[in-house]
Amino acid sequence: MVFLKVVGGDVLLNREMVKDEQVQSFDAKIDVVLADSTAVRVQVNGAVRPPGESGERQEFTVSRDG
Repeated sequence: MVFLKVVGGDVLLNREMVKDEQVQSFDAKIDVVLADSTAVRVQVNGAVRPPGESGERQEFTVSRDG
């Protein structure tokens, strides 16, 4: 399960994603919740975010650079 929300705003995504599906956002800040951090590949501002442990839930906020 992937949850994406604009900080202080709208929910962008709240569901399971399928293989090879991509989501992009150009908002200034996004809250991210991953039910299993090894189930998805996260890239932020061109850099791949390292996955956590198998089954690990992660919550973090990302900011658009520049």
